[in-house]
Formats: sequence, C-alpha cells, structure tokens
Amino acid sequence: MVYRCIALLALILLASCASGKPTLTALPRTCECGLIPPPPPPPPTFRVFFDSNKFSLQPLSRHIIARLAWTSNWSHRSGAKALITISGFTDSTGSPAYNQSLSIRRAKAVADELVADGVPRSEIRIRGYGAGHQVQPTGPDVPSQSNRRVEIVLE
Repeated sequence: MVYRCIALLALILLASCASGKPTLTALPRTCECGLIPPPPPPPPTFRVFFDSNKFSLQPLSRHIIARLAWTSNWSHRSGAKALITISGFTDSTGSPAYNQSLSIRRAKAVADELVADGVPRSEIRIRGYGAGHQVQPTGPDVPSQSNRRVEIVLE
C-alpha cells in the first residue's frame, strides 16, 4: 500500500515536470494510505555580517552575494522570476532611530552589490528592522556580532 502511494506521487511529479511546469499543487492532500506529502522546503536564507556601526561589505560577504546573484541570474535565464528580500538588522547599541537607519543602509549595501552583479533592481525588496528580531537576544547597548547582519531570502 505504501509503495502504491509513493508510485502515485512519483507519477504526479513526473507528469507535472513533463508539462514544463513542475508544481506541487497538483499533489493530493492525502492518498488512500493516509500519507500527506511533505510541505515544500522554505526558501533559502543567506546571512552576511557587519562590523559594529558599519554598513560596508566584507570580502566574505561579497563572495556570498556574488554566489546568490549567480543563482538568481541562472534562474532568471531559465524563465523564472526571482524575488529577493533583503532584511537588515543591528545589535542593541545606539538609539532606535539610528539602528533603524543603519539596518536600512546595510540592506541597501547588499542590494547595490546584487545589482552590480547583474540582478535587476525590480526583483529586490529591502526592509530594515533595526535592533528588532535579534538572533542572540541581549540587553540594551550590548554589542553582538550575530545581530549585526543582513538576511537575504531568494524566493
């Protein structure tokens, strides 16, 4: 019975790929054996980190962004439109207004690098969160390398 369900899922995937448009929406919610197909994986998230009070990109960050731009450009050439969301964050040092501004400057620095690497500006969304959404929660005015970041999501 389990083999029949797996075979059914495989046939549906093959049929959807043969049409040139792979889609998981064609999969049944459940099959006769009660198995539910797994949800699609979340979009990949890339992180680049910044020095305290800075929004300039480090060499490793430039490398990560270049790889992401290559991936985006490759999918764009295959006909798919990519949407890239860039979210900037800071640690808790500084005022909320300053941190908000810094988080946006960090996100813009990453966006500018992606555009320089060939990603269309129209496919990029920028957000700044300041010291909100910390990976490593800290008290006020506590420097934290892991919170000084930009997260890039390729959807």
